[in-house]
Parts: sequence; structure tokens; C-alpha cells
Amino acid sequence: MLYGGHRRPVLVRHPHGVVLLSIWGRTQAGRLLIVTVRPVGGFDSQIVGARDLTSDEREEFESWENSR
Repeated sequence: MLYGGHRRPVLVRHPHGVVLLSIWGRTQAGRLLIVTVRPVGGFDSQIVGARDLTSDEREEFESWENSR
């Protein structure tokens, strides 16, 4: 999903000042996921979490995906 063509990056600012990047996307099998990463320098990032999109997020992502 992280290397696929249909991914939507969403910048997230944590209340404690940590900058995270949530990447919304579709796996090769079609599963919709959010993978959240923390930049650690250069092009490197650390995955801090992953989960399925909620139904509301799925609608938002599919609307975004269809508008591309």
C-alpha cells in the first residue's frame, strides 16, 4: 500500500508536537488502510500504526480517489 499509486498523504500534528504522516491507501488486494509513520530523517520513516479505514473514511477516500 505504501508504494502503490493510489495513496493519499495526510499530515497529522500530535498534541505533543510530534509530526506524523497518515497515508490512506489501497493494498494490491483492494483493502483500504491507514498507515501512520513518523519521519526519522532523510527519506526514512518509522511505522507507528496501521488500521482499516472506518466507513466514513472509506467514503472520503473513495471520493478523493474518484476525483483523481
